[in-house]
Amino acid sequence: MRKFIVLFSALLMLGFSIQARAEQSTSTFTGERYEEQQVFIYAYNNSGSEVQSNGVVVIDITATGNSTLGTYFTTSATSGNSYILGITDETIAAGSVGRICVRGPHRVLFDTTPSAADSVTNDTTAPLATTGTSAANKYGYVGTALKATTTTADGEWGGSNTWWIWVNPTVQ
Repeated sequence: MRKFIVLFSALLMLGFSIQARAEQSTSTFTGERYEEQQVFIYAYNNSGSEVQSNGVVVIDITATGNSTLGTYFTTSATSGNSYILGITDETIAAGSVGRICVRGPHRVLFDTTPSAADSVTNDTTAPLATTGTSAANKYGYVGTALKATTTTADGEWGGSNTWWIWVNPTVQ
């Protein structure tokens, strides 16, 4: 009996020390909802102002190395920023933590009209997206446009519309 209790206690402690991952497992995937493909992170808004939902954000490279670098985000008015992080999933107030989609299908606010399969990057008007092509060695893309039709007819940000993209930040 004593051996059983010791073995059970050891297994119980081992069970609590296992780390969990924040992604879906294949056993929960049904293929019926796009949300099953989305991967999110939480990051701190260090931009100094509120960031609209469905906006493109970049890693704040002014953050402190070995502590906050990679956990802070901001917006950028430099199109094709090579530090693109993802798309905000909610409106995030300045100095607050919020959800950012870093992989999977998500809506994004555009200032232009993309075509399906266009590369998507950040626009010179933050936090909007635009289509982009690389003219230099480093050029950041937030993803690829999935449709050539708008998600909302009225749009936001002075006529910009929301479009579906596949979020997968890369630098080329």
